[in-house]
Amino acid sequence: MNRFAWKKYIFLSLVTMLCICLLACGGKKKKELKNGLFISYSFTPKELDAGYKTYTTHVDVYVGGTVIIYADAFDRLYIEGEIPEKEVVVRAKYIDELKKLIIKESIDELPELIGSRDNIAGIRKELTVYYKDYTHTTGGISPTNANFNKVCDYISGMVQEELFEYSATIEEAQRAGYEESLLMGLRLESYEGGLIMAPTDVEGVKTSGGFDGYRVIIEVNDETVERINESFRQSDTISPMYNLFVDGNFYCVISLHEEIYENLLYLNTVYTQEQAEEVAAKLQEAVDKNK
Repeated sequence: MNRFAWKKYIFLSLVTMLCICLLACGGKKKKELKNGLFISYSFTPKELDAGYKTYTTHVDVYVGGTVIIYADAFDRLYIEGEIPEKEVVVRAKYIDELKKLIIKESIDELPELIGSRDNIAGIRKELTVYYKDYTHTTGGISPTNANFNKVCDYISGMVQEELFEYSATIEEAQRAGYEESLLMGLRLESYEGGLIMAPTDVEGVKTSGGFDGYRVIIEVNDETVERINESFRQSDTISPMYNLFVDGNFYCVISLHEEIYENLLYLNTVYTQEQAEEVAAKLQEAVDKNK
């Protein structure tokens, strides 16, 4: 091989090696966490009938040690005004340990969806990690991945007391708003005082009738139908009676002679068309105020 061919061979070899190095480096993500917000942890209880307790809590952790706790995605929001947030400052050593744990547990290598695909109930957890060059989100309902749970548990433990206080604050505000909402709209109670139909169970009010008179009908959801019919079956009387309240005030008694079907609850009174439309409008107005 002459000297020119030898130099050409060396040059081509160096170029090939350089290309390989560039491709290798370019194909591998740098696991360097971003300054500022570097990880977000969120969790949501997924229950069949959680009511005002269903919402998502977020924990945002910043490099400087600031941790912001806040809530959103309420199934039904009863808090008036701005939803409170909580700000905490944790020690630098906890932040450093968390950053090392994120890298060690290779959170960015976890699939986007982990955990159960079938469970309706459980706790949905999610981690979003902010790297300098990319962002990765992973989570699911009741995840069992050990790497994932180590990071979630570390964040929860780092602000455990503050999380407990914040959750208590939100749930108390939600509970108070929920109880106040029960005084508005339409509410049906058993004669003994048990709640049968909450304002949020009502879907609308309409009228029906003809030459024999007109009736006012309250349209209710499936859960209310089940509660009414179960109450009817357990009653010691042939025609159990229920009290209807409008905006917290007693309105009338509804007596049932059989189980209800098609999600329709009839008022017992027979009206003229004009009277029925007037009563239905009043009840519908109460329904609309609670939506």
